[in-house]
Amino acid sequence: MIGSGSGLEVANAASEKGLKVAIVEKDRMGGTCLNRGCIPSKLLIHSADIVETIKRASLFGVNVQQYSIDFQKIVERVNGITDTNSDLIMNSFKDTENPKLFLNDCKFLGPKTIALTIDRGGDDESEMDTITADKILIAAGTRPRIPDITGLEGSSYLTSDEALRLKQQPNT
Repeated sequence: MIGSGSGLEVANAASEKGLKVAIVEKDRMGGTCLNRGCIPSKLLIHSADIVETIKRASLFGVNVQQYSIDFQKIVERVNGITDTNSDLIMNSFKDTENPKLFLNDCKFLGPKTIALTIDRGGDDESEMDTITADKILIAAGTRPRIPDITGLEGSSYLTSDEALRLKQQPNT
């Protein structure tokens, strides 16, 4: 299996049925939803909802004199939750042989064969190991695609990858 998001359910079910399973992941475990999708965006939205509740508290007879927003702390909390969960998923596979986890980049060499890039340390010291399988599930999630729009390259656009891990609060 290539990817470690929703496909993990398939990998675990296949290994429980006695099939030999390899999971290849080049990025953080947990896929798009955990790392740059639903979960971090909902955590950020929850913080925004709390601020909105504070702003409207007087409607309920609650007087809030002042409050402040620590944007960096909000983002650190979100990243801490998602990164911790990703690490927990990775650690759950560390000592298992089935499914076997490979934290590598990969590419297809041909039908039913993928090559793993194995970093052996040093500057240009990498090798290729191969895995063959009758069935290969590609559950690689999504990546932002930058549209070909005139002038976009010169602007300061953000993809979801950057927007969910901002270091500084954008101007409002």
